[in-house]
Amino acid sequence: MQKKIIWVLFMALLTIFSCTTTQEVVSPIEPLPKEVIVSDEPPLVEEVAIPIVEKSLQIVATGNVQGALFPYSLIGESVRESSLLNISSYVKNERAKGESLLLVDVGAMLEESSLLSYFNRAETTGEHIIPKMMNAMEYDAATVAERDLINYSEVFLKIAGEAHYPYLMANATLRGTSERLSLPYLMVEKGGIKVALFGAVNATSLPPSLANLIILEPIEETLEWVLPQIKGENPDVIVGLFDAGGVESDLSDFDLIISANEFDAEAKTVVTARVTMSDTGVVSVEKGLLKGASFEVDQPLFDKLEGSFELAKGWFNSPVGAISESISSRDSLFTDSKFVDLIHMVQLEKSGAELSIAPVSVFDEVLLEGEVKIRDFYRIYPRDNYLVTIEMSGEEIKEYLELSYGGWYNQMKSLDDLLLGELNWPEWESLAGLNYVVDITKAAGERVTIKTARTGEPFRKERLYRVVLNSERALGEGSYLKELNIDVNRVEPIGDKGVRDYLIETFKESEIVDPPLDNNWLVIPNLWLQRGMKNSYPTIFAP
Repeated sequence: MQKKIIWVLFMALLTIFSCTTTQEVVSPIEPLPKEVIVSDEPPLVEEVAIPIVEKSLQIVATGNVQGALFPYSLIGESVRESSLLNISSYVKNERAKGESLLLVDVGAMLEESSLLSYFNRAETTGEHIIPKMMNAMEYDAATVAERDLINYSEVFLKIAGEAHYPYLMANATLRGTSERLSLPYLMVEKGGIKVALFGAVNATSLPPSLANLIILEPIEETLEWVLPQIKGENPDVIVGLFDAGGVESDLSDFDLIISANEFDAEAKTVVTARVTMSDTGVVSVEKGLLKGASFEVDQPLFDKLEGSFELAKGWFNSPVGAISESISSRDSLFTDSKFVDLIHMVQLEKSGAELSIAPVSVFDEVLLEGEVKIRDFYRIYPRDNYLVTIEMSGEEIKEYLELSYGGWYNQMKSLDDLLLGELNWPEWESLAGLNYVVDITKAAGERVTIKTARTGEPFRKERLYRVVLNSERALGEGSYLKELNIDVNRVEPIGDKGVRDYLIETFKESEIVDPPLDNNWLVIPNLWLQRGMKNSYPTIFAP
């Protein structure tokens, strides 16, 4: 009965609710009339804050790449720690983010590697691999370092002609004219920031083949007339692409200077500079250094250029001849050796000179008996330079050798002393064609006694001798000719081949090469030599 009463009440409530929610049309409510107010005051305008937009640009610089374009070393048959293709990946990723990016190279790109040798020496008719890769990476500008010009002047001219970007050498003019070899500077605007790029070469001397074509004025003199021109165009930022060391000028107008000396060799590092400019025109530059190995290889670009790499690889592994016995560069660190005498032999034969000067070419390499490939010559002679000759008096030759052996050996005062001085072996030079002794018990500058020529003729200090040596030791950094204030204009180049080319040519011309040992110079006293070698050997070579 109770359930029935509840049910009746529920139905009654539902009927009442349905009746009260029945839809009906309701007339719209008329709006209330507004009071019109007339005023002489201007209407209020709401102020909207305009955000301050800061302009930004990233400058990316490569330098001291030394031919490390691909992530594989043909000489070492190993994967490189880094390469230009790693840096290309970084550049590509930054651009993909919408970065305003300025890409430059500051030189030492042409240092000849196994890869570049193919394009510098063997395949010279097609497009050179350097501009091919740098064009693909969309470089904005580049410059060269001193050694680029000293060793690769002809190659550089070819590369510059194929580049889609300018090479900046503001201090270079064509000899006999006032014509500049390149633009004095380049104006580039990116990210709303106007950048002036100034590039110059610090070369203290040029190979005669290039010196006959161009003149390099001191950078200080170039800056005197270039900087006013640059400032007249009101750039926001002035960037220098040169080595500022030794430049005796006020460089305060430069916001940023980058040189090849700042980079680890073989594309291991890349310099970045974040340039920002406020709405009031205040510029700030934040410079940094990144590791190339932290970026992946740009695989699409590698795939595009892989054919060029494979051609160079095939050439590099081709056989050229044979050698009758194994020779080691370790011997050449201590005394006369077959390793260096092989270089002397080639230099004398190819030049026709009376005397040959040659350094220790490599610290620790072995040329094994049997077949020799092109790759082997890059191991035993890694530096790229060419042959030059110079007429030197006997007195100059004596002073030259004193400089070499003065840094090579310590003065031994007891049998327990070390024989070798500081391991600056690329400057340890010996001479072939004269017979002489080196007394290691004497002080530097008093060690060398020259006796006779190889012909048996007595050595004479006043006589002029025609001497052959490599261009790097004649004209480059640390040259003993320069230290002795010998006029390098007396230097004459020989042909258009490098020393390594002549070594390869010698092996191609011979069925088998017997490395010579002429024993034309001796270290005395012999007992002291042997003890000094025994003392020094374990300090530089692992047991």
